[in-house]
Amino acid sequence: MIVLCSPNNPTGAYLSNTVQKSVLEVAQAHGIILMVDEVFRPMFHFPPNCEKELISFLESGYEKCIVTSSCSKSYGVPGIRVGWIATLSNDFIGRLTQIRNYTTISVGLVDEIIAAEALSSRCRQRLIQRSLDMAKINLAFLAQFISKHQRITWTPTHASTSTLIRLHSKDGSPINDHAFALKFMKANNILFCPASLCFEEYDQDSLQGYLRLGFVMCPEAFRYGMEKLADFLEADSTLQ
Repeated sequence: MIVLCSPNNPTGAYLSNTVQKSVLEVAQAHGIILMVDEVFRPMFHFPPNCEKELISFLESGYEKCIVTSSCSKSYGVPGIRVGWIATLSNDFIGRLTQIRNYTTISVGLVDEIIAAEALSSRCRQRLIQRSLDMAKINLAFLAQFISKHQRITWTPTHASTSTLIRLHSKDGSPINDHAFALKFMKANNILFCPASLCFEEYDQDSLQGYLRLGFVMCPEAFRYGMEKLADFLEADSTLQ
């Protein structure tokens, strides 16, 4: 099985149509099941002159492709806890339906009604656009913010609702992101996910200093949190 997440959590990177085609060719040549988390797929923040017609892996027609998504991220309706699995394989659908009887059984009827309304033609694009509008404002602020703070770096993201930023100590080395996240949370009641703890199982040093930053939220709240981050980073000389 090949397992992918595109757009990626937490980096916001995504696979181009060319890369998707290459992955599909490998999977099809060897009959490999391809499972793709596309929960962030509607959230693209394209720069000028960029490929803008990105297809879903499901649109390839490959029967052994499985795509997952939910109402939580791009649609901004996490409270109902409703998601879905899509595949062209009747065999997979049958097996997954049987498994569901042993796990979820069913979700609440009210939750399903809300999910159906959120995904309807009346609401779907409005919810996505709401998230895209907040992302556009906050990403512009974030780029300007980072340009003014030498101890914070990042690779600009063009998809998803999150990105990674890297914090550096005054000597230029990456900070201990786990210790920083705990200390910052206790001081400001704001939580960053330390990337070395949350997203790297085998080589935590590869993500040392990185924090996962969600940027689809009220712009005022986003600015407040980032300003608190800058103040805290500057004031605390003990962080290494």
